[in-house]
Amino acid sequence: MAQRTLAGMFPEHFGAISNVKRVHADEYGWPDRLTFPDLLRMYRRNGLAAAAVNAFKSKTWQDVPVLRVTDKDEDLSSTEEAVADHLARIRFWQQFAEADARSIVGDYGGLVLRFADDKKMNEPLDKAVGITKLFAAIPCWQHQLRPSEFDTNTESETYGEPTMWEYAENAVGSGTTSAGPRRRFKVHPDRVLILSRDGTINDRSQLEAGYNAMLDAEKISGAGAEGFFKTAKNAPVISMEEGNGFEEMARGMGIEPSELTDKLNEVVKAWASGFDASLLLSKMKTEFPNITLPQPEQFWNICVMTFSASMRIPFKVLIGMITGERASTEDAKDWARTNEARRTGEIVPAVMTLIERLQKAGTLPAGAWRIEWASLLDDGPDAMMSRAKTMSEINTSEAGEVFDATEIRRAAGHPAGLPIDDEEDDDE
Repeated sequence: MAQRTLAGMFPEHFGAISNVKRVHADEYGWPDRLTFPDLLRMYRRNGLAAAAVNAFKSKTWQDVPVLRVTDKDEDLSSTEEAVADHLARIRFWQQFAEADARSIVGDYGGLVLRFADDKKMNEPLDKAVGITKLFAAIPCWQHQLRPSEFDTNTESETYGEPTMWEYAENAVGSGTTSAGPRRRFKVHPDRVLILSRDGTINDRSQLEAGYNAMLDAEKISGAGAEGFFKTAKNAPVISMEEGNGFEEMARGMGIEPSELTDKLNEVVKAWASGFDASLLLSKMKTEFPNITLPQPEQFWNICVMTFSASMRIPFKVLIGMITGERASTEDAKDWARTNEARRTGEIVPAVMTLIERLQKAGTLPAGAWRIEWASLLDDGPDAMMSRAKTMSEINTSEAGEVFDATEIRRAAGHPAGLPIDDEEDDDE
């Protein structure tokens, strides 16, 4: 207030200090601008960032989708089985899931699709008939896959979209020790699938909002570890007793007075090097400072809760068990809803884009292909069995049969029972 008053009275002298608002980023050590290497380092070296990204990956991809062209209640056709078997053989969905995780760390992630179509990577995908023509999918980080050319025609439907990409092998971070070639080559958009929340390269990293909270958690955790280490390895405070002098002690040790400090350091270092060492000091008093460290858990939890809120992950789901508690049922349901919405809004549109592209090239046959994916909101085995038990108890308590055996089996998550062959039973 005093500075503001002085600035109002004497603006010619105190104008420079009229704005006394603090810049929190500078004071707290937060970066003013985040780059992809910052986010990648946080993912690779920070347990919270890795746990959040892997939590989304493992829950969203706890099972893989199936591409269908027939009705839901029908068995897989031979074509559908061939597609599913081939995608499993080339580990396509695992690579898709990895690209999805990389899209959480960076602004976007990508898949470079490789086709056996006798064309170069920078040429359009024309015809690649048969699902076996798709033989590989390479997950890419943001820094590995960058647009090199854009559509600048304002009248074009693809205005502003990349018309050519540049792929750099092993170009992630600085000083990488990954083995293998480091080639760069152009890739046509037909052979690239971009993954992000809006399906473009203009998204933002999902780690960005909680980045400061992760830094604060790192500081608290690191400071606590350093404080514990220094307390455990506490150096003694040595004081001279009355009547004892440096010269006398140096003569007793057979050294010059100027060498006394170094000699005492050697003695203390030798004593601190092991539990079985003794410290003998003539006419000197040794004391150890009493250092009381605060419990960092409360402050660390605040940072972790802030980060988990920024990622839309329940705190107990992110961390795991806390003092013997597992994630509550409501947390688990909310987490399932979050990932189901993520599937619907992000993953399914990307897969549908892929299906359109594969159909255009003839890699998938013509037809109304769709995605069949088990819902994350379905009840688990325990809940299904409980529901089936309740249905059976209702049948017992009522005068007539309310639910038949087939309905109860389906409620328990099992297929309908097979018809009984009376003749075989009689033979037995």
